[in-house]
Amino acid sequence: MSNTAASFPGVVIALICLYLPVKAPAEPLQLNDIDWPPFFFPGQRQLQPGLGKALLNHCLTQLGYNFRYNNLPIKRTHYYMQTGELDITVYSYQAAREDAVVFGKEPLFVSSYGFAVKADSGINVSQPADISALKFGHLAGLAHTPELNAVLEPMREKQQVIESFELNSTLQQLISNPARIDITANSRETLLWRIKNLGLSDKISVLDYELASKPYYIAVSKSSNLIDDPASFISRFDSCVLQLKQNGSYADMAASYGL
Repeated sequence: MSNTAASFPGVVIALICLYLPVKAPAEPLQLNDIDWPPFFFPGQRQLQPGLGKALLNHCLTQLGYNFRYNNLPIKRTHYYMQTGELDITVYSYQAAREDAVVFGKEPLFVSSYGFAVKADSGINVSQPADISALKFGHLAGLAHTPELNAVLEPMREKQQVIESFELNSTLQQLISNPARIDITANSRETLLWRIKNLGLSDKISVLDYELASKPYYIAVSKSSNLIDDPASFISRFDSCVLQLKQNGSYADMAASYGL
């Protein structure tokens, strides 16, 4: 028998093992159902689940896992990832979170971060310090860049930071009369999607200035009772995402969301 023929069964076994979970729990994995268009749409309200959610659905199913989504505020998500009541979420990398989670290495998507203002406000931003005299709308639980946080800290003391718990509410505060806020920050893709779907494209503008561009990864809670070996699980999940990128499926999925 040739060396090629002899090695063929080993290759087949290796490929099969990639998609068989080491230990698929009977209980479903718990994930958070994020309202973050066009990456995540909660529940069944949309015809498409969002790019990030579609990748989670595909690869978790491919790996043989059952899973359930829970609709939680951002702050509750962080807490439940620390306690293990949530098994999986999607995060940008932050060293401070490594105490609680194990990060994947293959990005699910990349999101840019920027500002939105009332269309006729005349406000322009070329650096974070430019917002220091404005009223800023903060979405509770949303993490900002270190540079923006440095500007927001003294603004909080002057009560120039107005917090809300839903992005729709934040955007409405930009155009209320009188306006409660002058500017807000979020994923530029999310701002553009939400503004368009609210029919506010003529009233709210997303500025060209980009604060940051960040990749987002799967993150597994170190306190999960259902994923015994987070590092191994993530390696297998990342391999699934990489395969989608290599065979062209990822590009098709992203294009369906205008990404």
